[in-house]
Amino acid sequence: MTCKEKFLGVFIRFCSFFVLASFLTSAVAVTPTAEQLQMLQQLSPEQQQQMMKALESKNGAISEQPLVEPTVVAPRPVQTDKSIEKSVQEGADIPTLTEQQEQKQVSQKLNQFGYDLFAGTPTTFAPATDIPIPSDYVVGPGDNIQVQLFGKENAEYDLVVSREGQLRFPGIGPISVAGLRFDELKQSLYERISRQMIGVKANITMGTLRSIRIFVLGDAIRPGSYTVSALSNMTNALFVSGGIQPIGSLRNIQLKRSGKVVTTLDLYDLLLNGDTSGDKRLQPGDVIFIPPIGNTVGVAGEVKRPAIYELKSEQTIEDALQFAGGFLPTAYPKESQIERITTSGERTLIDVDATVMANLKQTVRDGDVLRVYSILEKMQDIVLLSGHVQRPGGTQWRLGLRLTDVIPSVDVLLPKPDLDYVIIKRERQPDRQIEVITTRLREALRHPLSNFNTELKPRDEIIIFGMAEDRAKLIDPIIRQLRNQARFGVPPDVVDIQGNVQFPGTYPLSENMQVSDLIRAAYDLADKTDLDYALLTRVADTSGRIEASSFRLRGFIEDTDPTADFRLKPKDTIYIFSVGRDPDEVANQIKVIGETLQESAATGQQLAAQAQKVKRQTGTTRQLLITPVVDQLKAQTRQGEFTPIVSVSGLVTNPGQYPLDKHMKISDLIRAAGQLSESAYTLSAEVSRFKVVEGQYREIDHYTVTKTDIHNGAVATDFELQPYDSLHIKRVPQWTDTQTVQLIGEVKFPGVYPFKRGETLADVLSRAGGLTEYAFTEGAVFTRAELQRKEQEQIDSMAARLESDLAAISLEEKQAGKDGMDQQSVALANSLLAQLRNTKAVGRLVIDLKKIIRTAADEEYGASAAQPVILRDGDKLYVPQKTQEVTIIGEVQQITSHLYDPKLDRDDYINLSGGLTYKADKKRIYIVKANGAVVTDANTGWLSSAKKVNSGDTIVVPLKADRMKSLTLWTNVTQIIYQLGVAAAAWNSIGVF
Repeated sequence: MTCKEKFLGVFIRFCSFFVLASFLTSAVAVTPTAEQLQMLQQLSPEQQQQMMKALESKNGAISEQPLVEPTVVAPRPVQTDKSIEKSVQEGADIPTLTEQQEQKQVSQKLNQFGYDLFAGTPTTFAPATDIPIPSDYVVGPGDNIQVQLFGKENAEYDLVVSREGQLRFPGIGPISVAGLRFDELKQSLYERISRQMIGVKANITMGTLRSIRIFVLGDAIRPGSYTVSALSNMTNALFVSGGIQPIGSLRNIQLKRSGKVVTTLDLYDLLLNGDTSGDKRLQPGDVIFIPPIGNTVGVAGEVKRPAIYELKSEQTIEDALQFAGGFLPTAYPKESQIERITTSGERTLIDVDATVMANLKQTVRDGDVLRVYSILEKMQDIVLLSGHVQRPGGTQWRLGLRLTDVIPSVDVLLPKPDLDYVIIKRERQPDRQIEVITTRLREALRHPLSNFNTELKPRDEIIIFGMAEDRAKLIDPIIRQLRNQARFGVPPDVVDIQGNVQFPGTYPLSENMQVSDLIRAAYDLADKTDLDYALLTRVADTSGRIEASSFRLRGFIEDTDPTADFRLKPKDTIYIFSVGRDPDEVANQIKVIGETLQESAATGQQLAAQAQKVKRQTGTTRQLLITPVVDQLKAQTRQGEFTPIVSVSGLVTNPGQYPLDKHMKISDLIRAAGQLSESAYTLSAEVSRFKVVEGQYREIDHYTVTKTDIHNGAVATDFELQPYDSLHIKRVPQWTDTQTVQLIGEVKFPGVYPFKRGETLADVLSRAGGLTEYAFTEGAVFTRAELQRKEQEQIDSMAARLESDLAAISLEEKQAGKDGMDQQSVALANSLLAQLRNTKAVGRLVIDLKKIIRTAADEEYGASAAQPVILRDGDKLYVPQKTQEVTIIGEVQQITSHLYDPKLDRDDYINLSGGLTYKADKKRIYIVKANGAVVTDANTGWLSSAKKVNSGDTIVVPLKADRMKSLTLWTNVTQIIYQLGVAAAAWNSIGVF
């Protein structure tokens, strides 16, 4: 063949390839015809690959993948068709029948079985090339045969099977191998070589295998044409195509060859049994066809493999259960159900006892859902231990099991357990409502044969409490259950205890429970409990009306009256009170505790502990506890009835209103109020009684009663009380608490002295030994608490008025279009206000101590005798040492003190302090004398001088109020300035102490 002819042949072949490629790529989603495939086969392998790449970019329906080693396993796209799973899941949900008696639930989400096999598929697929070639492998065009000759001749050949199925062997010639199995090919070559090449032996192996083209069609994820290895089987091709769609069958996968079904693949054999016998090897041109899914049945609940299964030859419930792997240990097959769609298009339930073999032979239909329910979650034949224990949990129950068998010693418990109160929660049969049994573990351990060692029943729960732990956390769930069991006319088995106990609150009522048992449940009484008065409120009828009655704790605590320990009823409330607790006292304690916590920066845990302590303190005050009871008694009173309450006032520990007991007497009311106070008048008292006269008006009568023994509460004219009676206890005449006066400074025996009513300052000074020789009587300061309180109120009032006036003036000037007060006035006003806010009242009473002492010593002192100072509680006398100072304060250049010089007057001392400032008010300078008297130009006579100064005096130069232009309208500015000066002078005198 000439070069021209070779060039022409190549050119014609290239044009043919170009025309065929253009034709194929122009047809989108069209299956190639037989002629097109024949033309494609005439091309070289390289040209076929190039054409298929071009075809892939234009047509997604037919895609042939190159044969490369897989490197990536990519997740399969999420399935969008969930119609089968959705339909079956609706059948597995809880039915919504309103008449169903017991709610059953199967909570699994059912998925179609087997489809997750293709959840992660390789982007390309090729089997490994280093595995042995099966002996039944059929050799075809494109396979590579490797031949090694040795012996007489040594050579190696890589021979490729041609399109004609021939193997061109050097030295032997063409050998036809098409259609031979690999073992037949080796045997044929061995014979040829030994016959035609004497003395030569051969080693024959397979080299590179050929690629084959197959089709995956039907309900595949990515149907199309694929190039795979000649060793590929059906499952390999399914992986390459991405798997099977949810609407495709896993059990009837067909392998077609030349239009005929060669075999079918059931993936359930592979997935359930590991059987690969149906997974046939592919040949060129094979078609794998995936038909639609067949009948399905769902199996949900307590089975090993809950899922949706495709049926083939299986027809019964037993077959479906075999698919699901059988029952779980927690299954209750006796009450299984099948949900079925009837021929009329409605859902119905069919009960199935899956423990009966005959029932397992029942036929299932397409769309059925078999639900296998679980056994009940509750555990039988156990006893539960919880609370303050080392290892909470269950214990096996047996007949005759007792409390000490579960708790053989205190080592089972955590440290500091409460051994005197143990709760056993028990379920009553058949309604399974709970009841509570209480016992004492201490007695059970000491006496195992006693009734305290309670015999246990199945599903009992033993609850142990700690000594210092609040019991509400463990008891509240039980209380809620007991309250939920209550019905009309049948109150819940709970009781309350409030007041002076360690853990007040609500507790379960056990059989034959008494007051002492409830106190033991609350971990006993707190300190300072009133044993002579406790209160019980009890529900009287189904309307919720209560009755209140009192009783004494002392009777059964001291074993003097065991009958006082009465039996409790449902919803009883016991109120325990403390001795001598006053609401004001408790409030003051709370305030002190709060201030202490703030100062100490207490932690959150400390704050919580103190808050609990405060809560208990406030809860023990009688009126805080009794007031809700009284309010309820008032609220339930109807027309024509009288509220059963009485009141007591005066000198009792806890005055107020109290519930009226049956046959309650005056002595009982005194006991309820915590007995009489020490200042009570014991000879008589008064009872006021109201009565309605003929239904027209109400009048009041008064009765006098006498008392003979205050400590025992006996009353000579003791009688029964009626509703609204009011008892008033008088105070002993002229009774006062201890009153004291404090003497400080130059007194021979300074200190705090009690005094009687009417006693004077001179009398107390005489008892204190009088003054020392160094006492400066002219400078003595006498203060009184009442005066200090009044002065402080006045100072605070003036500060508030000044602040208010400043704001008002500023607002008026802004409304008038002015810029407000000038800066100088603002500064002066704020300075004045700050001084006023910081000024502390002294409460000084101006006295002439020297004259008072002389008058007391000389009864004939005459008309100039000093008026006696009658003492009051809290008075203080400050007697300084003799002084030689004169102090100047206020608007001077230098605020200081100077040595007293009788030759100098007021102006001289001012000059010694640098003179007046520009803000000083020259016309209102005054002198505060050592005894507190104030001397101004206005209150001195024409014979005396306002400028005379003595030792101990204080000269005050006030601020000129006129400088505050905006404040000149307020006439009390001068009063403020004056008050500041007097207070400063007084504190200057007291400051030496």
